Amino acid sequence: MNSHKAYEDVQLIKEMLSKTKRNVMESGKYFALWGYVILTAALCSDYIANSLGKPWVSHAIWLGAIAIGSLFTFLFISADKKRTRVTTFFDRIGGYMGGGFGIAFLLAGVVYPALGVYPYSTIPIITGMIAGTFLFITACLYQWKFLFGAAFIWWAATLAAALLPFNLQAWPIFFALIFGYIIPGHMLHYKERKGQRDE
Repeated sequence: MNSHKAYEDVQLIKEMLSKTKRNVMESGKYFALWGYVILTAALCSDYIANSLGKPWVSHAIWLGAIAIGSLFTFLFISADKKRTRVTTFFDRIGGYMGGGFGIAFLLAGVVYPALGVYPYSTIPIITGMIAGTFLFITACLYQWKFLFGAAFIWWAATLAAALLPFNLQAWPIFFALIFGYIIPGHMLHYKERKGQRDE
């Protein structure tokens, strides 16, 4: 009886995890969205900072990018809530984890530099470490091997950025945004669409 109950519990956990993985595939659009937003903001601010020499314009670009990304995120979340779907325990864990890391990104990328805790030049390195950790935990939780690769891309990129001269630090971060956020986001989105077609 105990072994039968244990088997049922394991099957229930597997079913919950499978449902959660299908639900989390919808988050691919969020990965891609923020990858594109940050990459665009980084390229624009880097170009403007070099050409105009006006730091406040660069800050305005970043604040605008965060506002636009947040607006689209809110719209995506609102659209997702209108769909009927089963919310599992693992969904709630993922939601709490996403919220916690979102706060960490906000503190590391906006609040602490504004307070003078560390210079603005270190933002990509610190937020990149947070991005890698978020992807690694997500990969462990949902057993997606390709997200492990994305996590290590972010960690390697932040290490490379820390070792390179300041004028070259942006390149490994651009690489990480493309291969550690945008491409994984499209892969998740593809898996979601494929799952919908199979159903």
